[in-house]
Amino acid sequence: MVTITFEVGTGYAVADLRNRFGEAIESAIRKAMSRIYKWAKQIVPIDTGKLLRSLKVFATESGVRIEFSTRYAEWVNYGALPHMIVPQTRDGYLRFKDASGEWIFRKRVIHPGIKGDYFLEELGETARQILVEEIELALLTISLAHSRAQLQRVAP
Repeated sequence: MVTITFEVGTGYAVADLRNRFGEAIESAIRKAMSRIYKWAKQIVPIDTGKLLRSLKVFATESGVRIEFSTRYAEWVNYGALPHMIVPQTRDGYLRFKDASGEWIFRKRVIHPGIKGDYFLEELGETARQILVEEIELALLTISLAHSRAQLQRVAP
């Protein structure tokens, strides 16, 4: 199994923000992770659904990590040149159904190759934007709460 992993940072010192503002930033990151996952479900190419089911989104020190753990995630994103597929089973045959549903057995086949979908680039950029939005919203909320507290102390 091949795992494609990439980290999405914000430009903010996320670890420092977590230390200073604790749960507010943690909550913002959880919201961002949920939004990123929902967005990924909309843009990840779906054939069998295995690629989407392999998606995981994790919080990291610097932001968020997005991971796909299928052998072919890289090929779906970047494409693949034509290549020979050989069996990896003991009996030495590939098995698959043709368009009519009949089982086909072959010692090898030539895959015609595929064009890349480049969904990871879009997902990465959108994930960064979502993370920044959620952190900025949390910081704005903290700032407003602090301003209200200051005003209440000053007001007679």
